Amino acid sequence: MISGKMTGTGMGWRELYKYLVNLKTAPLENPTLAIKADHSAIRNSTECFYTIDGTIYTLADETDVDHGTGQKCVAAYWNVMVVSADTSLALDGTWGAGTTGWASEAEAIAHMPAIPANQCAIGYVTVQAHATNEWIAGTDEYTGGGTGDIATTTTCYNILDLNNRDLI
Repeated sequence: MISGKMTGTGMGWRELYKYLVNLKTAPLENPTLAIKADHSAIRNSTECFYTIDGTIYTLADETDVDHGTGQKCVAAYWNVMVVSADTSLALDGTWGAGTTGWASEAEAIAHMPAIPANQCAIGYVTVQAHATNEWIAGTDEYTGGGTGDIATTTTCYNILDLNNRDLI
């Protein structure tokens, strides 16, 4: 449910305008990002709705994020991937360009890559490489399993909780 600031006399036109501008490109509910059961990908585990340029889209549950291939994170370091939805109902992962990681999760989050044009950010994922081996997107697993150099830690974050977001 989306809510705005209301007063005893209702929402004024300025507040309504700010509210609608914020909805032009925004998730309308949380996607519940999670690691896929086979540990090879990140996906949304629930259906969710989002807007891009004022048009509402529905993202089916269990849509895998296209995390690309070849993004590296050196041993024991952290990297961050922005997860965004596009107009073709796909999820795209964007890693920071030209980096092989940061020393802490907080530092990785501080260097979060930009949201691609014409897409709606719905979350982000942090990955910490194995203590002794680099982690490579598309080759190594996010957790468990047994393919490649498995990440030490992978955390999925929904970009927002609309019940706690101040849109105005």
